[in-house]
Amino acid sequence: MCSGLANFLGIPAFWIRIFAIIALIIEPIPTLIGYGIAFWALEDKSPEETDQVIDQNQE
Repeated sequence: MCSGLANFLGIPAFWIRIFAIIALIIEPIPTLIGYGIAFWALEDKSPEETDQVIDQNQE
């Protein structure tokens, strides 16, 4: 979910994951509700459609 949200917002997934961890520590219930809503609302994409895939041909 963090990777999909990062792609949607156009920012690195690293920052979304850091924010999610901090939010879970501070406010776990609203964070889990928000996670569930985002999971439901964001489109399901295969790894080939995201920029998170490492191109094996570059090695």
